[in-house]
Amino acid sequence: VDDVVPRRVSAAASSVTLTIHGTGFYNDGNDSEQCRVGRLSSSARVVSDKMMVCTVSITSFDAQSNVNVAVSLNGVEDFDDCCGVSIVKTGSVSQMIPATISRLGNSTILFTGSGFQPNLNYVCSLGQTFSLPAAYV
Repeated sequence: VDDVVPRRVSAAASSVTLTIHGTGFYNDGNDSEQCRVGRLSSSARVVSDKMMVCTVSITSFDAQSNVNVAVSLNGVEDFDDCCGVSIVKTGSVSQMIPATISRLGNSTILFTGSGFQPNLNYVCSLGQTFSLPAAYV
């Protein structure tokens, strides 16, 4: 196992589908492939010899925790843990400054609130028309 995507998951989600990248993955025909996130195991599906996917429940993990990911192709033996997945709190917006902006654009908007984390990739969606990258300040 080389990598897992996504590496960060919102604590507000009940489950997440992980894409696991590596080499030597195979389906033994017995549907015994599994991924382990922390101490929880879930069935997995081999997509190719370099990719697996699995959906795991994250409701039992504390927000702000890091859990390791491992896979098993036969349901018994685990490969070494490769990577961690971070369970992060979801940010909550309490105020937008300014409260209105020009339709012409070229505006800087400040969102204040709680639960925001540095080093995350935020996206600001304004209606159904625009999605723009946002920065933690």
